Amino acid sequence: MITNDLTLTTWPLPVTAPTYAPLAANIRVDVCIVGAGVAGLTTAYLLQREGKTICVLEANEIASGQSRKTTAHLSTAIDARYFDIEQTFGADGANLAAKSHAAALSQIESIVYEEKIECGFEWIDGYLCESDNSKPEQLDNELAASRRAGISGVALIENPPIAAFDRALKFPKQAQLHPARYLAAVARAISRDCGKIHTKTEVAKVTPSSDGRSAIVSSANGFTVTCQNVVIATSEEQTDFRNYIIAFKIVRGAVPRGLFWEAQSPSHFVRVESFSTEHELLIVGGEDFKSGFETEQEAEFEELEKWTRERLPQAKEVVAKWSGLLMRSNDGLALLGQDTTDRKNVFVVSGDSGNGITTGTIGAILISDQIIGRKNDWEELYNPGRTVRKKTGQKDSDSNGTAELHIKT
Repeated sequence: MITNDLTLTTWPLPVTAPTYAPLAANIRVDVCIVGAGVAGLTTAYLLQREGKTICVLEANEIASGQSRKTTAHLSTAIDARYFDIEQTFGADGANLAAKSHAAALSQIESIVYEEKIECGFEWIDGYLCESDNSKPEQLDNELAASRRAGISGVALIENPPIAAFDRALKFPKQAQLHPARYLAAVARAISRDCGKIHTKTEVAKVTPSSDGRSAIVSSANGFTVTCQNVVIATSEEQTDFRNYIIAFKIVRGAVPRGLFWEAQSPSHFVRVESFSTEHELLIVGGEDFKSGFETEQEAEFEELEKWTRERLPQAKEVVAKWSGLLMRSNDGLALLGQDTTDRKNVFVVSGDSGNGITTGTIGAILISDQIIGRKNDWEELYNPGRTVRKKTGQKDSDSNGTAELHIKT
C-alpha cells in the first residue's frame, strides 16, 4: 500500500515517487523480490502480468540505489566490446548478447507506452568514439564484430556530432530516459495491480526449502514472506568501480542529442537531458576509480569538469554532481538467472558492467521466463555459474564469470 510520496533528488530535476510501509506481518506470495531498483521492479511488473502474486522488499526506498544514479544510456553498444565477447563466447554468444540488449530496449519502450510514463524516453543515435588512449584499430575491429553480431546500420563516421571526437561508430536506435521518473511509474503500476511493495525492510535471511519448491524470506524486524521463488535484485556490496557524473546547464540545442562513449576504458560518456524551455542538461560521466582505494572524491569531480570544459565549451554552470557504483564481471557480461548453488528457486541479478538499466531489464525478462518455465535463449550466456573459456582454439583454465558472489540478503 502506498503511504505517501517522497522526492528522489539525485538527478537535478526532483521526482515525486511513492513510498511504502515496512513489512509488518507474515505474508505469502508466489515470488518475493529483494530490491526495488530497475531489476527488481521490472521483474515484479513482468511476473504480475503473468498472473503471479509478488512482494518487493527494499531496505531503503524505491530506486534508492544505483538505479537512480545511472545516466541511463540504453544501448546495444554495450561497455564490453563485441570483439571481446566474440572471443570469449563465440559468434553465437555475441549475437545473443546483441539480441538481448535490443530486446531490453524494446521491453522498456513497451512499458513506457503501455503505462503512459512521462520519463523522456526517446530513440536516439549512439556513438562509440575514438579516445585519446584508444588503439587505432579498435573501432574497425568493433565495427566488424558488431555487424557479425547482427546489429544493423552500424557505420564508421569521421565527424561525429560532437566536435570533441574525431571518429566514431554510429549505432542507430539507441535510447535514453529519466530513470527515477520511469521507476516511480513502474512502482505505481505494480501497486495498482495489487502487488505488495514494502520499503524500509531489510532482508536478514533467505531460506529455501530442501526440495526447492518454497522459500522463507526473513526480514530484520522479524516478519517473513513465504513464497515459491526468490529473486535477489540487490547487489551493491559487489561493486568494483565508482564513476562520477556532473550535470551542466547548456543552452537548448547547443549540444546535439545522442549517446556518446569513448572506446577505451576508463572512458567518458556524454548525453543531453531536457531541463526547461530555454535550457538542457549536459550530463557527463567518467573518471572511473577502483572502489575501495583511497581517493579524493572532489579531485575526481575536478578532473571530470576540466575534461568537459576543454572539449565541450557549451557547458555552463554546474547544476548537480553525484557518483555511482558498478560491478564488472571478469568476462564483461552480467550474471543473471538461477542461482549457481543448490538453491534452485533462488534467482540473482548482478554484474551490470556499466549498463545497469539495460542489463537489469534483461535480467527481469530472463528470470521471469525461468520462473514461468518458458525457454529463453539467453539462459546459458548469462548463467551466474558459467565458466570462462576463450574461444581461440586454446582452452584456458576454467574460472567463474566473476569473483565470489556476495549477495546482500
